[in-house]
Amino acid sequence: MTYFTNSPEIAEKATLVDGEGAVWNGSLHASLYYAGRYVYGDFNRDGRKDAAVIIGESQGGSDDEVELAFLIYDGTRLVHRQSVYLGDSAIINALKQRSGKVIVDMRIHQQGDCQAGPTKRVRNVYDYLNPTADIRGDHHISVKDGVEEILNLQPKGGKTKPYQVRQGRKVIVRYRLGGEEHA
Repeated sequence: MTYFTNSPEIAEKATLVDGEGAVWNGSLHASLYYAGRYVYGDFNRDGRKDAAVIIGESQGGSDDEVELAFLIYDGTRLVHRQSVYLGDSAIINALKQRSGKVIVDMRIHQQGDCQAGPTKRVRNVYDYLNPTADIRGDHHISVKDGVEEILNLQPKGGKTKPYQVRQGRKVIVRYRLGGEEHA
């Protein structure tokens, strides 16, 4: 299965074989792994069975970024179409499907947590058709009709990583999303 990465400066996609995969760009790398949690449901409401899986990504640091990846059935196979960032080192307790939405019961970092482990228990609902609804956390996965790329961004109050700014600018320029230029 091929998945989008959070590391476009390394590679936009990585293929997992036996649940693991790594991509390299010079000395930089991103390692993705299937975290063993999944749920089936009709997430795009087309009457076919889709999947949502937990994917972890590491770039060699002390924490792993955890995502909920929506795999949509295209008529022949499941294809990774969209991800939702769940948190760094998030611990997934349960993953359920109800009415075409995914319910994730997990522990995430809160103010004052040490890096060793998240302590705040949350239960969030994620909807493939409305990816920003009911999402709490410090990252947001942004999608737009007609735009192939998926952007992983942090809100205004957080620190934006330089690659997120470069990735966002690249998309704005490529799809001419900046509006009219001012003279």
